[in-house]
Amino acid sequence: MTDPKDTDLNTVSVPDELKPVFLKAQDYVRNYFSDVQSDPEKGVIKYSGERYILVRASAMSKDLFDMMALMYNDWGKEEARDLSFNSLFDIAHSIGKADAKSFFLKMDVTDPIEKLSAGPVHFAYAGWASVKIHPLSNPRPDDHYYLIYDHPYSFEAQAWMDKGEKTDFPVCVMNAGYSSGWCEESFGIPLVTAEVECRAKGDRHCRFIMAPPSKIKDHIARYSKRAYIKYEHYNKIDIPEFFKRKRLEDALRSRKDQLEELVLKRTDNLIKANKELEEANIAMKVVLKQMEQKEQADKENFLTNIKHSVLPYKKRQPDYIPFDRQTFLQVSEFDTHGN
Repeated sequence: MTDPKDTDLNTVSVPDELKPVFLKAQDYVRNYFSDVQSDPEKGVIKYSGERYILVRASAMSKDLFDMMALMYNDWGKEEARDLSFNSLFDIAHSIGKADAKSFFLKMDVTDPIEKLSAGPVHFAYAGWASVKIHPLSNPRPDDHYYLIYDHPYSFEAQAWMDKGEKTDFPVCVMNAGYSSGWCEESFGIPLVTAEVECRAKGDRHCRFIMAPPSKIKDHIARYSKRAYIKYEHYNKIDIPEFFKRKRLEDALRSRKDQLEELVLKRTDNLIKANKELEEANIAMKVVLKQMEQKEQADKENFLTNIKHSVLPYKKRQPDYIPFDRQTFLQVSEFDTHGN
């Protein structure tokens, strides 16, 4: 007789065509978390030999936000919120990627969907939330990747609701960061998640849209046209700062590379121009030297001609030479110096 738990997918909700893959992942993760070792004397909790830590949920959500708001109250409430939420997103995104890598190795899977499958199940067993992936999703390793999903029982939304506070902004930022990190590692492409609806602000769901950073706003805009909530808050949903900063860093790095390439090109041109100038200077010196040598040779030839043509004539006619005064002085000068 088949054990019902082996055929019931009860930790995650997915479209029918994905159920076989997620059932396999559910069995694996269930067995993984069934092997637990707790040793309070050493402060150790292990699942299948892997050490874990327990953190109070509100300390990573509402309480942290309140602390950050108090620390940075002179910056303003919105700035403090952005600072705390962006920090949490970065941390959760990195944790999601690291956990995904660990499970890929343990499960020995390479297919992107199989890599994805353990994520939502692990998410549930680790106490973050359960996951419901909607049929409109299109998880694939390219720019057409699209995932729309809910996180029922989100620990972040619950932390705010337990405090009796209703927000005017989505609060499940760690849920968004962790899931995008896991899926990014699964599909090998940059992914970002935005929470478009949140129970902590009175919505029916904690609903998320995940897509490549360049596509996320278009997906949110399309979703807002058919959503049950008809107000402008969809236009105010920001992409997590992690990706804004990353895009800015990429743009700066690209600009830096372009400037370095331009500097190298101009440096090469300057080196080439300097070399050409040096060669021109050498050639000019050669020409000048040749001109000087020619001028000296011309002078010597002139004097030689004087010696051989004028002076002998002078000696043959000693009484009177009909020179003009200037010519006479030049000839006398040559004769006086023995030339």
